[in-house]
Parts: sequence; structure tokens; C-alpha cells
Amino acid sequence: MAEPVSIRADSLDAEGCYRLLSGLVVPRPIAWISTQSAAGVVNLAPFSCYTYVCSKPPMVGINIGLRAGRRKDTSRNILERREFVVNIGDETMVQDIHRSADEFAPEVSEADLLGLELAPGVAITTPRLANVPAAMECRLHSVQEFGETRAEFIVGEVL
Repeated sequence: MAEPVSIRADSLDAEGCYRLLSGLVVPRPIAWISTQSAAGVVNLAPFSCYTYVCSKPPMVGINIGLRAGRRKDTSRNILERREFVVNIGDETMVQDIHRSADEFAPEVSEADLLGLELAPGVAITTPRLANVPAAMECRLHSVQEFGETRAEFIVGEVL
């Protein structure tokens, strides 16, 4: 058996810590999150750091970091509208999931850009993806900021 590698977390910068943790915490499911801006633009972005938080009431949590010290469109939309949808894609959607991770201006809808069909929400006004195997409509429950990077752990109650 090989000798274990020892790395002091305090010797790594934020990017190094991210790479280490994302390489060790596997597999990571993808939350393909749709949100809607105050102007009505539907944002779609994948996040690989999410989990369920509570079973009654059902809650999920998503870790969303800052980009260049500012909130990403997804975080900003969730905080403004207090709702979001976690869409669960399948293997046929992998390419679109990856493409939706590209950075676009807030006024660009990734769903429109990729030609993905939307369906109206049942319990919320934010639309979900029409052709995914499952989607969880969520109402914002809480936001907790963590660490030097000020990453936000956003918890939503699944409706």
C-alpha cells in the first residue's frame, strides 16, 4: 500500500483547496438550477456542490461561490425572487449541462441559447426545464456565508 499523501490545507490558496476537495468528494451530483431575474430572464447553470439537507420539510442546499468577488446570476436571482428550480438532467443532456456553465451576460438566457424547452412552475413562478426526468421547485429558506471566499450555502425548501 502506498504511503498516504499529507497536505496542509492552510498551505493552499482557495483554488488549490477547491481542486483538492472537488477531487476527493466524489461522485458529485449536478444540480442544474433554473432561476429567473427580476426582468424575467431565465438563467440556467450547473452546480456540483449540492445535497439534501432535511427530509421533513424536504430541503436541498447548494454551495455557490462568488465570481471575481461578486454573486453569480444564480445567487442574485435566488435572493431577489426567493425561489429556484433544481433540474435533474440525464446522460443525454451532459453536453447542454456543460455548455450552460459558460459565462454569459445576465440578460442572456442559457435555456434560450441552448434551445431548451421550459415548462411553467407549479408552485412557483420560475420555470423548470420541460424535458428533464425530475425537477424540484424550491422556496428560499436560508443563506449562510462561509470562509474567506464568502461562498454561500443556499438552502431551499422543496415544494
